Amino acid sequence: MAAQDEGMVGGRNGKRGVGRGAIVNLSSLAGVMPWNGHVQYCAAKAAALPKIAERTLIKIHIASENARNGIRVNALCPFATDTPMMQADFERKPESRAFVDKMSPMGRIAKPEEVAEVAWFLCAPAASYVNGLAMPIDAGISILRN
Repeated sequence: MAAQDEGMVGGRNGKRGVGRGAIVNLSSLAGVMPWNGHVQYCAAKAAALPKIAERTLIKIHIASENARNGIRVNALCPFATDTPMMQADFERKPESRAFVDKMSPMGRIAKPEEVAEVAWFLCAPAASYVNGLAMPIDAGISILRN
């Protein structure tokens, strides 16, 4: 990525550079707000984050160092999403669906396309100044829980 030409787009004041690329890691809200009883899953998802706290080695080395080469690094942190993994969990523990829906301020889990569209945005020229972000996709759960 660092060796390719910088992308350019037209803007209000003429052409502007949008960098050489974007890396979007798929983490989870559990990587930012761990849940009891799921330490392995939470730790694995936390490892995918470019920014866990205000200053971490991950943030400094992945997001900051790559920014110098025009490469942005961000992460998606979705809450429960309607995937085969979640459906299997709901089949194993039917009461978990009601619990998850109740936790969500919107009263439902995310659709996969709702997560994909945020990834699309983070890769687009419109997000060319977004770097080092761990983006919650959680219907507002993270602001209520903090």
